Amino acid sequence: MKKPPAILYKSRRCIDEFSQITTIDDLTWDVSYEIWYIHIRVRQICDVLNIPQDTDWYITISDQYPDGNVKVYPSAVNGITDTFYHQNNNGEICNNGLWRSGSLCLDDPFGRLLGKNKEPTCAEEKFRWNICRLLQWIQQANDGTLVAENDSFELPYIIHKSNAKFIFNEDEISYMEWDSSDGKKGTVRVIDKGENKFFTDTFIASNNDICKKDSWGEYVFDNNSTFEGVWILLDEIPVINRWQAPNTYGELRQVFKNKGLDWENEMSPLLNRIRDGKRHPLFIGFPVSEKFFEEPVCYHWWTCILPVLSNKGQPKNGFRRNNKGFKFRDFRILLSKNVKIEWACTENWNNKQIMRRGMFDRKTIQKRYIIIGAGAIGSVVAEQLVRSGVYNISIMDFDFLEAGNLTRHTLTMADIGKLKSEALAEHLKNINCHVYANAINERLSDKNIGILNSYDVVIDCTAENEVLNILSNVDSEKIICSISVGFKANTLYFFYSNKVSFSVDFFCQKIESLVKADMDTMKTENIPWDGIGCWHPVFPAFFCDISIASTVAVAMLNDLIDKGFEDKVCMVFKKKYNALGVFEGYEKVC
Repeated sequence: MKKPPAILYKSRRCIDEFSQITTIDDLTWDVSYEIWYIHIRVRQICDVLNIPQDTDWYITISDQYPDGNVKVYPSAVNGITDTFYHQNNNGEICNNGLWRSGSLCLDDPFGRLLGKNKEPTCAEEKFRWNICRLLQWIQQANDGTLVAENDSFELPYIIHKSNAKFIFNEDEISYMEWDSSDGKKGTVRVIDKGENKFFTDTFIASNNDICKKDSWGEYVFDNNSTFEGVWILLDEIPVINRWQAPNTYGELRQVFKNKGLDWENEMSPLLNRIRDGKRHPLFIGFPVSEKFFEEPVCYHWWTCILPVLSNKGQPKNGFRRNNKGFKFRDFRILLSKNVKIEWACTENWNNKQIMRRGMFDRKTIQKRYIIIGAGAIGSVVAEQLVRSGVYNISIMDFDFLEAGNLTRHTLTMADIGKLKSEALAEHLKNINCHVYANAINERLSDKNIGILNSYDVVIDCTAENEVLNILSNVDSEKIICSISVGFKANTLYFFYSNKVSFSVDFFCQKIESLVKADMDTMKTENIPWDGIGCWHPVFPAFFCDISIASTVAVAMLNDLIDKGFEDKVCMVFKKKYNALGVFEGYEKVC
């Protein structure tokens, strides 16, 4: 018989310190899950409100303790059967028959970030910490204080049975669209992007009115493979047993009944639309808030994969080949109360949602951008803009990507030989599903300068005087920015103009002496060469240098746009080193 490690025996002794806890089964090895468990009983010392006075629990411990997880589950017998906040779906019994599926979340939300109430790493303290958090959880569940006002809202945990991911696009604006629509159920067009990713496109009501059309970028619409699903809107989260997502169609039927809805009558018209011998998704929508107990701000969708419904191509003995017979068979067999729901993963990929960790202000992201020059600086600037929320961007370049470009470019080996503009535009589309990235395979000249009329912000990343001269003829209402670096990216040149003419003379006067110094340095340096037997020096600079310079420039660009700066400004930064010759950052020199 497998014996527990000594450190685990020593750590579990702390249980005896708690008068509320009685040990029923001490350290036992579970063969099916390959973990240790302790079966305990907890007696509440306060008034019974939401939790029985005596409840049984299983503490499971990794065999590598103190490494690995310590988890707490309600017992299958004499344990809680409801699902509370900060608890996984408690509606099923685990395979060993000992405990239920609803493990408790004992972490403090600020534990990992600020170290507050963080689980200790010391073996004895780790065990004691989990016991204390269990007792605290039981008390708060009993008192109804597991969540409070201003706590970030958390959806109930769903037991996913499908690897498919259904992606929707909801925010405050679409919430108002839904509220102004009379449609409460219907069909939805879904775009199959491949790799088990499916995007909602158009929601159509039962009366064939369009309720909502989702807005996506070219990443989604590059693929035209579509299929149909059905949807229904509810006025609140579809849960039972306090906070449990339904696991079976019987539980889902009960959710509808609790809301005064008849499951079969609501679903029958929808199911009749998808009797084609294929499986289809069912989308169930409901309003959610950002904080607990606050007003809803948008809709969320849960999605399950329905079984192949009864249809004329699949007659079954004993059932009529009409809608009445199909309905009878579907709800008595295919969607009967004990059939488990095949829930799929769903995520809200609204631009605000997926960019909330680092998105520029609306003043910056809503503008239309064109990057002239898809080299090292241009590729990094373009990517930083897109990763910060910019969604309408064009790349203008006529050159092809070569292997030597990759040391400081955002593209990869797979892009060698491709036009830089096309490869970079495709790369940007794959960063954000809301991006429209256009490739312009041309060199900017006086003849095609009209291309720039469609953009609000023109960013030159070519470091070519010819391009600067052309930009001096561009409409002064546009924002024009020039970003370039000197030898080894030791110097960053940044020029910005808004509501005034782009002045090449002004720019050149500011940087003339610094550029000359760079050129003198290059004459004394051993410059690398690209190719043999030709005059083709490669401008040397590490990728980290290009990234730092681009970051400084993009940060200044965002600030100037955000603050509504209307004038021209030229700034030059040089690398700063300490007494040991270690890089410390950029400092403004002009």
